[in-house]
Amino acid sequence: MPKLWWSFIIRGSIAMILFLGLLFWPEETEKRVVFYLGTFFLMNGLLSLNTARNLIKTRAAILAALLGIFGGLGLMVGDYLIHTGYRNVLIAMTVILIGILQIRGEIQITADSVHKLTSSNIILGGLEILLGLVILVLPEVEWEARIVAMLWMFAVMIILFWQAFRLRRLWIAIQKQKHSM
Repeated sequence: MPKLWWSFIIRGSIAMILFLGLLFWPEETEKRVVFYLGTFFLMNGLLSLNTARNLIKTRAAILAALLGIFGGLGLMVGDYLIHTGYRNVLIAMTVILIGILQIRGEIQITADSVHKLTSSNIILGGLEILLGLVILVLPEVEWEARIVAMLWMFAVMIILFWQAFRLRRLWIAIQKQKHSM
């Protein structure tokens, strides 16, 4: 797992770009909150699928990564394919399901062991569930959803960069130990 520190940099960078978009271009991004979340879920799902297939090797981890991929794609193209009322329910249910899987430890956004409940899982999963509920309750994705999305993206960004830093340090220590033998 330490070898994959770069995937956390990529995910953190995606989260940072999306967070900055939500922060500095609210009039543009308020309409695109769902697309941005879909982009993150898609990219995170792709990177998680690689980890799930090669390291974790459980069906639950692979299914969670696939949910991220297909959920992300659904969020990205939902505006064009699905009526707005149904789209919001689909979006909310996808985000809530991803949040529940995050809290259960099925989705590993951090480098901690599989199925280990961490504060990162609780924070991110809780924000995902909150975001899903906001989208479900509100008739349109308004500023409330953007605020929750910004909080979630900021938390994701910080956690992923911290994980990358931890894993990179561990990777360097492992490499030094190999060379000293």
